[in-house]
Amino acid sequence: MPTVPYKNEIPKKYNPQNTSTAVLKKTFAIRLKEFKRLWKEISQSDMASPEQHYIIQGVRGAGKTTLLTRLCIEVEESDALSAWLIPIQLKEEEYGISSLFSFWLRIAEDLEEHHLYGANFKGLAEAIEDIEPEDGEDAKEAFKALNNALNQHQQKIIIFIDNITELFDHFSKVDLAILREVLSQNANLRIIGGSAVSLENFYDHKHPFYQFFNVITLGKLTKDETLDLLLALGEAAGEDAAQQIKLAIEQQPEKIESIRRLTGGVPRTMALLFDILAEGPHGTTFGYLDDTLDMASPIYKHRMDDLSKQQKPIVHAIAKHWDAISVKEIAQKTRIDSKTISAQLSQLQKQWIVEKIPTDNKNHLYRIQERFFNIWYLMRYGRRRDKNKLLWLTRFIEMWCTQEDLTHRVTQYSSGLSNDAYLPGTLAYTSALLGCKNISVNEKEQIYLHARAFFEKQNDVSYLSLLPEIESDEYASEAYAYIEKKEFKQAIECLEKAASRDDFSAYYLIGAIYQSKLGDLKLAEENFLKAVKHNVIEAYKELGDLYTNELEDFLKAEQSYLNAIEHGDNRAYRYLGYLYSYKLKDFFKAEQAYLKAIEYGDNRAYSSFAAMYLLCDLNDKKHHAIDYAKQGVSNGENHGGLYILVCVALWSNELNIAIEAMEKLFHSDTWMKELEENTNDMLALFLLFLAKKQTHLVDKWLKRFDLTEQFKPIYYALMFLMKDEYPNEYLRMGSELEETVTEMLARIDELAKKYQ
Repeated sequence: MPTVPYKNEIPKKYNPQNTSTAVLKKTFAIRLKEFKRLWKEISQSDMASPEQHYIIQGVRGAGKTTLLTRLCIEVEESDALSAWLIPIQLKEEEYGISSLFSFWLRIAEDLEEHHLYGANFKGLAEAIEDIEPEDGEDAKEAFKALNNALNQHQQKIIIFIDNITELFDHFSKVDLAILREVLSQNANLRIIGGSAVSLENFYDHKHPFYQFFNVITLGKLTKDETLDLLLALGEAAGEDAAQQIKLAIEQQPEKIESIRRLTGGVPRTMALLFDILAEGPHGTTFGYLDDTLDMASPIYKHRMDDLSKQQKPIVHAIAKHWDAISVKEIAQKTRIDSKTISAQLSQLQKQWIVEKIPTDNKNHLYRIQERFFNIWYLMRYGRRRDKNKLLWLTRFIEMWCTQEDLTHRVTQYSSGLSNDAYLPGTLAYTSALLGCKNISVNEKEQIYLHARAFFEKQNDVSYLSLLPEIESDEYASEAYAYIEKKEFKQAIECLEKAASRDDFSAYYLIGAIYQSKLGDLKLAEENFLKAVKHNVIEAYKELGDLYTNELEDFLKAEQSYLNAIEHGDNRAYRYLGYLYSYKLKDFFKAEQAYLKAIEYGDNRAYSSFAAMYLLCDLNDKKHHAIDYAKQGVSNGENHGGLYILVCVALWSNELNIAIEAMEKLFHSDTWMKELEENTNDMLALFLLFLAKKQTHLVDKWLKRFDLTEQFKPIYYALMFLMKDEYPNEYLRMGSELEETVTEMLARIDELAKKYQ
């Protein structure tokens, strides 16, 4: 995207009436279809009789003012029309017009100031001002004076009125009835208006202007119109910017469509975002944005005030979220039931407040229809340090900028700061960059340090308190990325920064890295202790594991597990059972621990319980072992549970149960993955079956599941045991396998004696 500011063009995008004629004509790239339609209506009419009047409706920033201004210029420059048709364009905000009388007075003042025909109407405004005030009659007399002047000089007027509905809101019912009569019966004037609000009143049969105006709606820009607008923006920004936009259109058309959707297809919002991005941290564009938001505030505030009690929190939730949101999410944020929300959303769609984003199921998404209204809401009602306040700008930067462009913006950031910067704009642009997911933490640190140094030099230090710091979860995310790349030192650095921002769970992760990845048990212990000091509950259990398995301090291990249980981590009962059974040989305490684990819903404790009886050779507990192993499988059929069940069943001489469990292992959906991850487990099971003299079973499984190559030592051990049936197969074994096979045969004999 362009990096060269084009400040001279910025205000013109928000105030098209103040744009020079040459510039407006040159940059008029969209709404051409509507322009041609209306120009045809105007140019082909001689207004010999009352004409059709029009209202152009569309959200703020849709291009209504620009279209009205362009039509006004075309009338003024037309040799065929300008001799008898005088165009008058009222400003977007006409605070002096509060009645039909003041409306006619304002028209008279404009006619007196006309650069060609002003002399024809000299004294008209003064004559109207001298009319005696009288309810309704003064407006009639004012128009009579205006109409007589037009007839006298054989001229007519076409009035372009922006925000026409807001203007009419100031008129009394009598004024509106008189105006309708004039527009219906008089051929000397024609109105083309613009409106940023839904024209519900014009469809109400009780309203004076019911079905009176022909309405043209400016919808979202089409894909082609979006391309035309972007090219126009690029040309205004300079040659480099234009080239960049052309490349984006050619190489990443899907990105253009994403921008269209993000902005709701509204030209002004699109132009605003590109202006801010082009200018960078200097922030002048935000000054114009603030002015525009201020101008829009009365209308938008009125829009919010008109909402019902139930609609206000719904709109608030949607606006604060910026991205499209589901009914379920709205319900969570507002605590209003889903049925009520759905009913209100239907109404809000009719009011042009909310639009529905259809999905491939019934759970549709909803967002604020007018994206500029959403920007206004976030900027005016977002808390000062609210991350979502600038979500609209962050989303645009993430969507439009390539990784290379983002890196360039980071490196150029400090050079864009200057003492004449618009500080609120600098803060906003900086905050948006700091919120981007595509900018690394290291790059954000650069931005933050430059911004902090810049704001420290300014007279107003309040900006320092509003500068958002990099949050702990970003450091944590960066740490996970480093862990994926096995860059553990860098991961620890990020986690330490997260911990310094009060994310004390980072100590737990640092401890885990030192324990399992770097093998530094002392530092692992130190960080687990820091974590438990700050009430990171899960760290107690990890500390217990460290003391049990690596440091072999069993008293500390026991205390760590008990601390975990005291703090509500009932997982620790199962690990405490392991400690008591295999390390401390206290089988009574082990049984109590496993029973507690089961009581608290730890289904894996069933298999652990059964395994204790097996591995600790508690032969008098075989019937308990088989029961617990079965329950372990029935409460969650997984590799670990089935493995224990096979072992316990063979130990207990329950051959049928063992075979059934083994078949389930082979036929599980994750069989191949489990085999790859647990090869030694499968090897142990084959040895146990061979110890139970189940040679034909093992032979069948090896062949059926094509495991001969993977388990070649087992295969040759099996062939030795079956040499009466396969007398020559054992002889094929390579010499390199002889020692391994001999060891396996010895192990089979050992198991046969142990589990006979």
